Amino acid sequence: MDSDFFTFKNVIENANVEKDTFARFYDRSVKTNEINPKTGVPIYKDVCYVEIRIKNNNTDIYDQPASEEKKARFPMEYRQYLKEKENRSEGTALENFSFLTASQINTLKFHQIDTLEKLSALTPEQASDLDIVNEYHQAQNFLAGAKKQFDVTKWQEKVTFLTQKIQELEASLKVAQQQKRPFKNTHNHSVKKKQHI
Repeated sequence: MDSDFFTFKNVIENANVEKDTFARFYDRSVKTNEINPKTGVPIYKDVCYVEIRIKNNNTDIYDQPASEEKKARFPMEYRQYLKEKENRSEGTALENFSFLTASQINTLKFHQIDTLEKLSALTPEQASDLDIVNEYHQAQNFLAGAKKQFDVTKWQEKVTFLTQKIQELEASLKVAQQQKRPFKNTHNHSVKKKQHI
């Protein structure tokens, strides 16, 4: 076994050695063994993971589901994770987009920007001041494209709904026309005119 890896493994497993050890808790989407019966698509769930790094070691990273032992070992980092999760803004999490790197996401979160919508809502001056102009434009372009796609989908849904309504009304009209019978005089006696005397 490599001596560097042995040292890394020893630090990760030893709860007493915390100096120069950094932990980050985060949610990762994990595929389950279940299948959605309606769509046939695999079901995913969010699982709390912990990433542990050691100072001056850029190659070895512990990245596993967070055990109770790791939560207890890094209580401050775990509380921070819970706080962020509780205060998570409405919107689309930055982690969902491949055009943002991990370092860009961390920089944005440092500035209290945790969703794509918050990033896109900045003014060009704010984006320039924070030195995130490229990310700002990418977010705006992505959301503009998503809005167009959303609008097209809404129109398609409306067209489908109206087409179904027209078909239902045509069917109702056809039934009503079939039930309509011409009025016939069923009395055979003729009507006599009154004579004036």
